[in-house]
Amino acid sequence: MGSHHSTTSFLISVIFSIALLVIILLLFIIKFKLLFNNNNKQMLPPGPTPWPILGNIPEFLQNRPSYRWLHHLMKELNTDIACIRLGKATHLITVTSPKIAREFLKKHDAVFASRPHTMVTTLLSNNYKAIVVSPYDKQWKKMRRVVCDVLSHSKLTWLLEKRTQEADNLVRFVYNQANQIGGGVVNVRVAAQQYSVGVLRRMILGRRYFGRGREDGGPGKEEEEHVEALLSILSHAYAYSVSDILPWLRWFDLDGHQTSVRKAMEVVNKYQGSLVKERIQEWRDSNNNKKAEDLLDILISLKDSDGNPLLSEDEIQAQITELFIAVVDNPYSIVEWALSEMLNQPEMLEKATQEIDRVVMSSSNGTSTVVQLLQECHIPQLPYLVACAREALRLHPVSAFNLPHLSMADCTVAGYFIPKGSHILLSRLGLGRNPTVWDDQPLVFNPDRHLPENRRDLVETDLRFVSFTTGRRGCIGAELGTNITIMLLGRLLQCFNWKIPQGMDNIDLSTEKDHNSLFKAKPFVIFAIAPLLIIILLLTIFFIKFKQLIPNNNHKQSLPPGPTPWPIFGSIPELLFNRPTYRWLHDLMNDFNTDIACIRLGTTTHLITVTSPEIARELLKKHDAIFASRPLTLATSLLSQGYKATVVSPCDDQWRKMKRALVSNVINHSKLAWLLDKRTQEADNLVRFVYNQANQIGGGVVNVRVAAQQYSVGVLRRMIFGRRYFGKGREDGGPGKEEEEHVEALFSVLSHSYSYSVSDILTWLRWFDLDGHQRSVRKAMEVINKYQGSLVKERIREWRDNKKVEDLLDVLISLKDSDGNPLLCEDEIQAQLTELFIAVVNNPHTIAESALSEMLKHPEMLEKATQEIDRVIGNEAELLQESHVPQLTYLIACAREALRLHPVSTFNLPHLSIADCTVAGYFIPKGSHILISRSVAALLPGINLCDSTLTVIFPRTDVTWWRPIYGRRGCIGMELGTNMTIMLLGRLLQCFAWKIPKGVKKMDLRIEEEENTLLIATPLFAHATPRFNPSFYAF
Repeated sequence: MGSHHSTTSFLISVIFSIALLVIILLLFIIKFKLLFNNNNKQMLPPGPTPWPILGNIPEFLQNRPSYRWLHHLMKELNTDIACIRLGKATHLITVTSPKIAREFLKKHDAVFASRPHTMVTTLLSNNYKAIVVSPYDKQWKKMRRVVCDVLSHSKLTWLLEKRTQEADNLVRFVYNQANQIGGGVVNVRVAAQQYSVGVLRRMILGRRYFGRGREDGGPGKEEEEHVEALLSILSHAYAYSVSDILPWLRWFDLDGHQTSVRKAMEVVNKYQGSLVKERIQEWRDSNNNKKAEDLLDILISLKDSDGNPLLSEDEIQAQITELFIAVVDNPYSIVEWALSEMLNQPEMLEKATQEIDRVVMSSSNGTSTVVQLLQECHIPQLPYLVACAREALRLHPVSAFNLPHLSMADCTVAGYFIPKGSHILLSRLGLGRNPTVWDDQPLVFNPDRHLPENRRDLVETDLRFVSFTTGRRGCIGAELGTNITIMLLGRLLQCFNWKIPQGMDNIDLSTEKDHNSLFKAKPFVIFAIAPLLIIILLLTIFFIKFKQLIPNNNHKQSLPPGPTPWPIFGSIPELLFNRPTYRWLHDLMNDFNTDIACIRLGTTTHLITVTSPEIARELLKKHDAIFASRPLTLATSLLSQGYKATVVSPCDDQWRKMKRALVSNVINHSKLAWLLDKRTQEADNLVRFVYNQANQIGGGVVNVRVAAQQYSVGVLRRMIFGRRYFGKGREDGGPGKEEEEHVEALFSVLSHSYSYSVSDILTWLRWFDLDGHQRSVRKAMEVINKYQGSLVKERIREWRDNKKVEDLLDVLISLKDSDGNPLLCEDEIQAQLTELFIAVVNNPHTIAESALSEMLKHPEMLEKATQEIDRVIGNEAELLQESHVPQLTYLIACAREALRLHPVSTFNLPHLSIADCTVAGYFIPKGSHILISRSVAALLPGINLCDSTLTVIFPRTDVTWWRPIYGRRGCIGMELGTNMTIMLLGRLLQCFAWKIPKGVKKMDLRIEEEENTLLIATPLFAHATPRFNPSFYAF
C-alpha cells in the first residue's frame, strides 16, 4: 500500500515538473517572440518587460499611487518617454519632455486628438454626448462648436455680474467664518470650493444653492454632497480600472470603480437633472419665447438648420456635468497651494497684497482714497499675483498627468514607434518640474520666475509649463478658469490678513497618497482677520458702479459701435484673452451687426475695423490723404531700423524719399526685365528641387510649403544678392540650414509687426515687455542681420573700388543724390532689404499652397489649369516663362481665388488717421488705427468669383476684393509679386502631375489658431509625378 502511494506521488511529481517545464518553455517562447517582433519593427519607447496577457497590470496595481510609480519608473530608465503595456494590446505612453510633448500636440495633433473609452467616462458623459472625454468624432465636433459659443468672451461678459456676485459672497462667507469659528480660523478649501462651483451654478443654473444654503454664505448639505460627487467622478475618470484594460472582467467590477461612479452620478443627476427637465418644460410652455438668463437657457435655445432643438436633454445634461467637473478642482487647488506657499514665505504674501492694493485703490482729488473690491478687469494689471498662481500650478498641479490622448493611427514620435490605440499621458509634474527646463531650483516655489523680466517663453509652442490648452483637445475654458482662479486668490488677499494658526510652525505641503491626485493631504485651515477697509469697500462699490454707468458724450458725432471700454485699459483685457485676435474682432462685429466697429485700446487709441467694401473705398479713395500713415510700434521700429524704409514707416519725408527710390530705380518694369534671367534660374531650381524630392522621399510625396517658400525667398536672394544660398545649400536644390533659419526669422518678425502688443498700447509698460514681443523680434532681427548685414557691408566696401552693377543691392548702393553723394546710408539699405524679404516671404507660397490644395479637392480645376498651360506653351520641350503669364487667364484666376478665399492675413496693414475725420457717418478720431478686413470683405455674399467669372479683371476703382494696391500706401511690387506667384504655381502644374497621397481622404484646409495668421495649419504634402521624360529635368 505504501509502495503504491509512493509510486503515485512520484508520478504526480513527474507530471507537475513536466507541466512546469512546459509552462516555462512557453513563457520563454512568448518572450522571444515579443522581442523578435520588436526587433523587426520600429522600436517602442523603453519600459518594463510585460507579462504575457496581463502586460504590466500587476505592477500597475501593486504600486500606488500610480503617478508616483510611473515617474519613478521613468527616472530609473533615464528616459523622457516610456511605454507600459496594459493587457495584450494597450500601450500606455508617458512623457515628461516639453520637446516630445510638442511633437504629440503640435506636429501630430491630428493623430492624437481622441480620448480612450472607459466605463467611467461613458457614464459621466451620457455615452460620450459632451466634449472633454469624448472620442474625436462628429458628436465631439458638434459639441465643441456649441461650447466655444457658450464660453465665448461675449457670453462671459454677459454673465460677469453673476460671477461678481459670487466673488462678493466669497468675501461675506470668509468674513463670517473669521468672526465665528475658532477665533478667526478659516477652512480655505471649503470656501474656495464653494466659490468655484458656486460661480458655475450661477452661470449655468442661475442660482447659488440647490437647497436653502447657509445664512453665512457657505455651502449647504446639498452643495457639499454635489461637490463630493463631482470630485469622486473626477478621481475615477481615467484611473485605469482593470475592467477597462481587461473588458472580459468588467462584469466583476474588481476595483469598484463602476459602483462608485454610478453612485456619484445619481447624486449629480439628482440635483442637476430635475432643474434641466424643469427648464426645458418652461421653454416648451413659452413656445420657445422665454428670455435667456443663463447658460442653461442658451443650451436649450440653440437650434439646428431646420429650426429644431440642436441639443437633446441627454446632451445638455452631459455637457453641464462636464463643465462642473472641469471647474471643481483646478481653481481651488491652485489657490490653496499658492496661499500655503505664501504663508510659509510671508514676504511673498505681503508683496502680492501690496500689488492688489496699488492696482485697485485710486486716489481721489489727491487726498482721500477711494477703494473698491477687486474686479476681473484688474487681472491684467496683477503680474505678481498671476505669477503666484502660475507657480502654484507649475509646482503643484492638481493632477500628475493631463487627460490621456488616444492614438488613432500608428505614428513615430521622438524616433519611437507609437502603435495605434496607445494612451498618451503627458506629465504635468514632468513638464513643471523638469530640471532641464527649470534649472533654477525647480522644486522651490518662486513666483519671480514668471514675472515679465525673468520668465521663460511659456507660450504653447514651447510646452514647458502646462500643455492642456494646446491642440485640438486644448481647454476652451481657459479665460473663465483664469478669471475664477485669480479672482478667488485676489479677493482672499485683498480683504483679509492671513497668518499661520497658533501652535503651527509652517503649513504642511504634503500631498494625498491614496489617490492619483496631488491635492493637499490636509484641508487648508488658517487664521484670517477682516480689515476695517472692507466696510469702506462695500460702501463705495455702489457709487463707483453708478459712476461707470453715466454716459460720456464728448463727441458730437458718435464713434462706430463697439464694446464698452474699461477705465484706463479700454478693451485691452478682451483683446489679450481672446485669441486669435482676428476671430474675436470678426465675432465682435457679428455680435454688433456692423460693418465698422471701434475698439478702444488704452486711454486714447481707437482701433477701427472695417468689413464693408463701400466703407473701405471711402477710407482709401475719398480720405486717402488722412489715412496714409502707419502706427508706430516697437516691432516695426526694429525691423525698419527706426523707420528708414517704406512699408511700415509713417507718412513723412523719409517715407517719400524711400518710395521714390524704390519706384524709380528698384521695382520698376525695366529693372524687373533686367533681372528676368535670375528669376528664371530660380524657377528652374524649383523644378529641380521638386523633381529630386518626388524621386527620393516617400514615393513621390513632396512638402509643397518648403518648395514654395524656398522658391519665393530664393528669387529675392538672387535679385538682391545675386546668390541662391547664404551657405552651401543642398545638392537637391533645397534650402540649407542658413536659409531655413532666415525664413523662420522673417516669419517671426512678420507675425509680431502689428500684433497689438501691450507695450505699444500702454507705452509706460514697454520696459516690462509683458507679452515677450520685443524679445522675439530682437532675436529674429539678429538672425536676419547675421545673414544680410555682412553681405551689405562687404558689398559697400567693394563699391569703393567702382564695382559693376549686377543686382538690386548694387542698384541701392549706387544711387546718388543731387550733390553726387550716396543717396542711401547703410541702415536705410539694410532696412529696405528686410522689408522686401518680409513682403515676399508669405504671399506667393501661401497662394500657391492654398490654390493647389483646393485644386486637389477639385481635380477638374487642376486638369483645366494644366491644359491651359500646355496649350499656351505648345511645346513639350519648353518650360513656362514669365512672358506666358498674361495668356494664362484661368491659372491667374485660380491664384486670385486662392487669395480671395485664403488670404495670408485677415487684415491689411493698419492705416493711421493723421486728423479727425467722418467716415460712413461715424466720427474717426485723430490717431485711430484702421484695420480693413481681407477675409470678411472677400467673403461677403454679394461678391462672387465663381468659375464663370474667373477672368474678370477688377479695375483699380473697385475695392470689393483685395485692397493692398490702393491709395498712397498701395503695394508697389504688384508686378513682381504676380509674376512670382504665377510662375511658382504654373511650373508646379506644368512639370508634375499632382494627387492626394495614399491614406489621405481629402486635403486639410484648416488654419492655424495660435497666431493672427491664416496659414494652413498643416503643410501641404502632395504626391508628385514627373509629367515628362527625365531629360526634361536635367538643368
